[in-house]
Amino acid sequence: LVLPFDDLAKIYGEAGLIKCPLCDYYFEAGPVPPNAVDWLSERLVGLLGQQSTAALITHDRSFDHSKTASSKGMLTERKLVAQAGRSVKADAVLTGYIYRYEERVGTRYAASRPASVAFSIHLIRSTDGADIWFGYVDETQRTLSENLFNVTAFWQRKGRWVSANEMAGDGLTKLLDKFPKQ
Repeated sequence: LVLPFDDLAKIYGEAGLIKCPLCDYYFEAGPVPPNAVDWLSERLVGLLGQQSTAALITHDRSFDHSKTASSKGMLTERKLVAQAGRSVKADAVLTGYIYRYEERVGTRYAASRPASVAFSIHLIRSTDGADIWFGYVDETQRTLSENLFNVTAFWQRKGRWVSANEMAGDGLTKLLDKFPKQ
């Protein structure tokens, strides 16, 4: 089962840090345009369809995150995700969360603010909610002089400033290179 991404900045705010509801990672929050959720969700399904032999079930859902607190009587996010998988008899659920999706301000060759994205994806076993796999992208484009260790990305991007969609798409492709094949 592949669930669409959830915009956690919309739920928890665009400032500060947001803790992933399925792990102990924190991400800097930021604005997320409305089209980012659909674009990233569709890109994920498209890339998975190209590389996976598994039957993919897509599902249009939106959990009420206010009910996922761990207090007595409330389901955790992990339990909700696993329950969604069991409800459609899926072996596993792939779910994602967007924390920041800021578009570049400027042109490809001169930007006053670079693109910046942060999102995570989790593969959860439906039977018990256990983690099978996890990956994330948390990147703000930097100039080569600011980060000499990222020379590979600088050359791959041909020395230009990329859009948030380009950055997110590249990051998603790299994440799925590490995705379990079976």
